[in-house]
Amino acid sequence: MSNISINVILGWCGISVAAQRNRITSDLLSAPEGLGHFYNESTEELLSTFRDYGRRDAADGKIIFTRVQQKRLIALKDWVNDRKRLNEETNFEAGTSRDDFIEEIEAASERRKFRKDQKKVGESLITAAFQVKLETANQWDRWVVELESNLKMIIGAKGIALSYVIREDDTPDTTARQPWEFMANLAAHHDGSAYDQDKLTVHNIIIRNIADGSDAYTYVKPHIKRDDGRMDIKALRGRYENAAMHEQYVNEAKKTLETVAYRNERAMKFEKFVAKFTMAVDELEKRNRGLHNADVVDLIWKKMMNPELSQYVTALKVQFQRQPRDYQEILQDIASQVPSLHVPNFRKASEVGTQDHSQTKGCPDKGAYDDHGKLYIGKYPFHKWIDESVKPHWDEIRSARSQGKDKEGSHKKFQEKKREKAQLETTISELLTKKSKVEASIASIITDESSTATPMSEITGAGDSFGGRA
Repeated sequence: MSNISINVILGWCGISVAAQRNRITSDLLSAPEGLGHFYNESTEELLSTFRDYGRRDAADGKIIFTRVQQKRLIALKDWVNDRKRLNEETNFEAGTSRDDFIEEIEAASERRKFRKDQKKVGESLITAAFQVKLETANQWDRWVVELESNLKMIIGAKGIALSYVIREDDTPDTTARQPWEFMANLAAHHDGSAYDQDKLTVHNIIIRNIADGSDAYTYVKPHIKRDDGRMDIKALRGRYENAAMHEQYVNEAKKTLETVAYRNERAMKFEKFVAKFTMAVDELEKRNRGLHNADVVDLIWKKMMNPELSQYVTALKVQFQRQPRDYQEILQDIASQVPSLHVPNFRKASEVGTQDHSQTKGCPDKGAYDDHGKLYIGKYPFHKWIDESVKPHWDEIRSARSQGKDKEGSHKKFQEKKREKAQLETTISELLTKKSKVEASIASIITDESSTATPMSEITGAGDSFGGRA
């Protein structure tokens, strides 16, 4: 099937004089490239060409381009550049109407204007730090979402969002889609000098947002010198999205659904419960282990452990049996009742006893309070300690730790005094025992001496002589 001729296309652009169309075709759009000559032409360059035509003599093909003609030719140039970005032919197939033509080139013109503004926004994101630097598998899902969202905002050397560099499929998919940016992401080829520049930019963004010496860093380190962001993302996906990791994510999601429950606002905010519950359900869906909606709703009934909600939940059960609904709508209905619930007094760390603190059940996955509403004051891994969900509780944790140390110090002093008293009592007892033994020994010596002493008369043999006895 033949394509629409350039002569017709220039007529649609508003150039009605045949001689002018022939001149433009001969000067700018000659075969075999045709419209392809517009590729990489900038708007400024094309405007300069229009001015040059206006300065020519009539014999040299002077043309005064009207505002409409200039606008449509520039839009046509934008359309050609967009087609080249997707490695597509720069022609209009037979059957294309004038209205279709105008619609397509005007859409291309709008995209150029959008990219111009978007490029300014994206420049600041190239060096921006992510909320979390990637270290372990626990951060992967959140990190890769932030990477993709940032790259969608950055226009690369190809003139499209950098997210095309990290798409999963290597083979371009040119199936027509809307919006155009989504199609461009899937259809762009991974080759050429523009792609080389784009994958370098992506590499720099990835490396800047991976923690040094972390598990993630070990997987991209072998490829660092290649400056290839696509190779980096493949290495990370190979680490965090393999079959074994998929199974681990599934098990963690199942564990969350087994343990998470809503008791009251003090133990866990309802919004936090919904977030954990929904994330676990979504994770199973993502890993092709999704639960049926009715099964998810049955889980919700079991997880509502607040007595004040029991009557309302019972009514929702009856309503669900008559008219099944999406589980998220059920959660929204329950959420509407939460503000009216009695909220237990939430005391400060300095006002609570040790029963309100937890040191033995392990660091919470998120935040500073466990599922039972107890403030965890034990040791936090560094990446959790600096997490935004823990930072607001630093003063409470330190205060509680300090209070615990004071109590511990007082207890130690009491034990030391108790031991000193016991040692003194033992020493006194030993001294009293020794005293008794000494007294007994003295008494025995006195008794023995009095009963066995020899009379002096016998010793001297004097008898009664010389008045001895007397």
